[in-house]
Amino acid sequence: MPQMLETTALWDTGATNSVVTSATAKDLGLVAVGRTQVFTAAGCSEQNTYLVNVILPSKVLVPGVLVSECSQDAGDFGLIVGMDIMTRGDLSITNVDDKTCMTFRIPSVHTADFVVEANELRFRGVGRNDPCPCGARDANGKPRKFKQCCLPKTRNQA
Repeated sequence: MPQMLETTALWDTGATNSVVTSATAKDLGLVAVGRTQVFTAAGCSEQNTYLVNVILPSKVLVPGVLVSECSQDAGDFGLIVGMDIMTRGDLSITNVDDKTCMTFRIPSVHTADFVVEANELRFRGVGRNDPCPCGARDANGKPRKFKQCCLPKTRNQA
């Protein structure tokens, strides 16, 4: 039966692949399946690779992740979640009322576009033929219609 270990993870959008610390690899009793070149700010080194299953706090299972080992002290975490995991689903970070919330799901269910959502809220109730709320005018000084000026693309139009 595979070992399980609860650890803190660092989500790193600058990391191409996910990484486990040497301490985490040791605690799990991982057996190397190969070696790879790892490029970091500290330079290039050859490190062990391991095949692991990652279970995220939301009970999302990411099976068969090939992770490399991080030999230097990585801080207070045992796993770096890289883009190899993040690109399998949707990552969202929000901050409402000074409360930060990060969430992740696999698989993606729809495209999340916060600009589209913000524009839908901003222009709610403005008709296509209404004067544009930005106050723009045409060459004759007449108010421009919303549809000819700032009408944003919405989910329905995209």
